[in-house]
Amino acid sequence: MWSPDGASIDISQSVWNPVIDWSQFWDGGIFATYFHGLTADTIGFGAFKIFTAGYPTGLSDISFIVKMEISCNDVGKTVCLDSTWYPPGANWLWSTTGGAVVPGWDGPHCWTIDRIPCLRPEWTSYPTETIDFDYCDTASMLFEADDPMGGSLIYRLLSGPGEIDSLTGVWTYVPQTDDV
Repeated sequence: MWSPDGASIDISQSVWNPVIDWSQFWDGGIFATYFHGLTADTIGFGAFKIFTAGYPTGLSDISFIVKMEISCNDVGKTVCLDSTWYPPGANWLWSTTGGAVVPGWDGPHCWTIDRIPCLRPEWTSYPTETIDFDYCDTASMLFEADDPMGGSLIYRLLSGPGEIDSLTGVWTYVPQTDDV
């Protein structure tokens, strides 16, 4: 994986599919390695079988999941996925009788980073503990957040007492006698 125009790519969260217990198929060597930085990155994954059944014929589940984290600053840049291949140490008996068929590899495949959707706002100001206010005084608290996409935020109170200003994030509440 690489970016010809400098997009930052982090593939360190790539994993074997966690839904499948891979130890039932492989004796060992179940590994995934990756490198991340400013240059091309490589993901390698594999395993070996001596006494176990190995990769079952007909299993069509996703084996390995490549997770790529991209910065919001990389919108408009390009990320590419290419292939690298090293031959197996023995025949791939799970592919066909005698292991005559091996996967095909091609590339590169490149995509433009259009936008990164649905990033949650990051809170910058909010209470982290119980706040006490005097009776008869208006309680006030500022809630602030930053939108990683640079958009404006609208604040909304989902439950609880008081009101929140939808544009500023200022919450206010006038305690009543029943609150004491």
